[in-house]
Amino acid sequence: MTLAGAQKAAEALLRDPAFRDAVVDVLSVAGSLPSSGGWQGRDLAERELALMAEGGFREGDSRAKSRALARTMVLFSQLLKTGLTTHEAAQRLRVDDARVRQRLGAGTLYGIKTLRGEWRLPAFQFLPDGGEVPGIARVLRSIERDLHPVEVLTWFTSPDPELEVEGEALSPLDWLRSGGNAEKVAGVAAELGEAV
Repeated sequence: MTLAGAQKAAEALLRDPAFRDAVVDVLSVAGSLPSSGGWQGRDLAERELALMAEGGFREGDSRAKSRALARTMVLFSQLLKTGLTTHEAAQRLRVDDARVRQRLGAGTLYGIKTLRGEWRLPAFQFLPDGGEVPGIARVLRSIERDLHPVEVLTWFTSPDPELEVEGEALSPLDWLRSGGNAEKVAGVAAELGEAV
């Protein structure tokens, strides 16, 4: 799907009242908005529910899918909002902007291109005081480029049973930050696209 197509699809979703309710529900769970009752405050007519049940559709299915989609959109928005511009990333890495763009092309930095053609580099790959997470460039080269950005974020921040220290599973980011072998994480990353 092209970015223009994705934008049109997002606009169509935002016109859907059930989806908007799910977004409000997700945001209220995250503490960003006061609770509004969401889906629970909107009852479907008995006849509509009966027709949906005959077709094998359950109300919970739609609600769960809408909530999952809303959660993904919120996480994606946060990735873009907190992501660094090419210039900010260059400052953080103490290189010039051209070097950041070169690394984006090589896949040793992770970025999301916006509809306006600007890059946003998710903050998870950088250290707060400058530089990047040790070994992350090696791991990023192993990640398939067509994975959804939320999937990449979730994988980097979720405990992985293959990255265990003293019986405790670490996230790939925690593994790298603690000095763990980047080659091991790169091997796990290479399997990520195969599992999808």
